[in-house]
Amino acid sequence: MENLVWGVREMLVSGKELPRRILLGIVLILLTFSVLSPQAHSGGTILFDNSHGEKKSVTDRGNNGLSKLKEEIEAMGYEVRVARERNFSLEGVKALVIVQPTAGFSQEARRIRDFVYRGGILIVLSDPDPEGNRAVNSLSREFEVTFSGEAVIDPIYNDGDPENILIRDLLLGREKREVTVYEACYLVSGPSPLKLKPIGKASPGARPSSATVFMEGTLGKGRVIFGCDSDFLTNRRISPAALDFIKYSLGELGKEGGTIPISVSLPTKFGMALGIIIALAILTLFLISLRGGKARVRRRKLITEREAVPEEKDRKVSRKRVLRKRKVRKEEPKRIPKKAPREERIEKPPTEIGPAVEREAIKEEERRREVIRPRERPETLVRDEELNKLLSEKERITKLISSIESLKDELGPETYRDLREEYERELAEVEEKIRRLRGRR
Repeated sequence: MENLVWGVREMLVSGKELPRRILLGIVLILLTFSVLSPQAHSGGTILFDNSHGEKKSVTDRGNNGLSKLKEEIEAMGYEVRVARERNFSLEGVKALVIVQPTAGFSQEARRIRDFVYRGGILIVLSDPDPEGNRAVNSLSREFEVTFSGEAVIDPIYNDGDPENILIRDLLLGREKREVTVYEACYLVSGPSPLKLKPIGKASPGARPSSATVFMEGTLGKGRVIFGCDSDFLTNRRISPAALDFIKYSLGELGKEGGTIPISVSLPTKFGMALGIIIALAILTLFLISLRGGKARVRRRKLITEREAVPEEKDRKVSRKRVLRKRKVRKEEPKRIPKKAPREERIEKPPTEIGPAVEREAIKEEERRREVIRPRERPETLVRDEELNKLLSEKERITKLISSIESLKDELGPETYRDLREEYERELAEVEEKIRRLRGRR
């Protein structure tokens, strides 16, 4: 949301791109409505001939008119035009539709044949009418096809009237449809360079039996479709099967199967337009947010650079000071540091070794000797035992001397002196014996 606010602010501040963006949005909306409007045609042009006295016209909104057929064709994306002059142009026309003409084709027949040969589509529909059959045959004979003047009657497969027969297997590529035709005649084909084939026949019980009502053929790059009824396409009787027949004739109903939607209602078109407008609005908001994000980044970078300028100045000033100090130091004479006087080594007097430490040393010496000389003579063992006793006695006397030191005040000076002299004399005698024993070893 913050990026969106920044984007709008950036557009309002700059002011140059805002009119262009608004104009671009208006153009996109107009293009959307123009594409989805009913007048938009992208499939080509379908030309209905009305210059040979046709009894049915796409401009007629009555029950026998073809105005609904026109609307459905336009819904498929085609432009529907009406030819009112016989010298009509076929330039840019995808399909030519002729419905129940009453005037013959003279010079136009050859021109229409060339149109089919170059890749056009010709759809010819007519009812069993003597006058109409003569007119339509003046064109169909160019393709070696004749419309008979007799009506097909089917007493079994009909909609209640034997003349309104039911075509149960109308072959539309790989699809089959069931359609009712009203007072239909039948087609007769002779030897022709066209690859003609029937696509809709009456039942075997009809008269004539299995009469061909619909026929299809190819010539060069184009196609020709003949039908012996036109009432099944009128406003009163048009059906989904009839529309599939038209779509198949125009190549919209593929031979692989599948039906293209017939039309799109006006509310659906407005819904599609609204969806596209909403999508464009979301895209615009996204682009504005993206622009706002970039503006925020630029703003933050600019603020950072402005804040960094004083720090850079301080850094330069401090660097100058450091260089100045270094220069002053270089000019000063070098000072040789004096060595510190050597401290005299003071030897500490050796500490006296207590009796316990001395006894442990003696024991260690004895263990060492036992390892070196495991077998001692009996005299040595006796001397060692005596030495151990003397050491124990020396330790006892030393403890006594220490104890009388703590009782000095209680014993009195004379008693203390007498006891101390006695213990020291005994200690001297014991030490003398220890020296003698060690001397003998």
